[in-house]
Amino acid sequence: MKCSKCGRELKEKDFEVMWRRCSFCKIPICDECTHYMAVKRRGLYKEYVETLPVCEKCTPKKKVDEKLLDIVDEILGKD
Repeated sequence: MKCSKCGRELKEKDFEVMWRRCSFCKIPICDECTHYMAVKRRGLYKEYVETLPVCEKCTPKKKVDEKLLDIVDEILGKD
């Protein structure tokens, strides 16, 4: 198995130690290529922040940029 971004070889026994899967698209990514997204969760007694590992394509800024480009293309009539 290889990292989807840099192509580094990933071993199954090193899962959660040297590499993870993207929380959204589930592709394998090494720790150096991993980005994190903070999500606010509400528990029974308090709120806390959970960090989710994501790939570069699934970061919130990238998703918003793609969505904005789609909206602009739709408005301007470009395909």
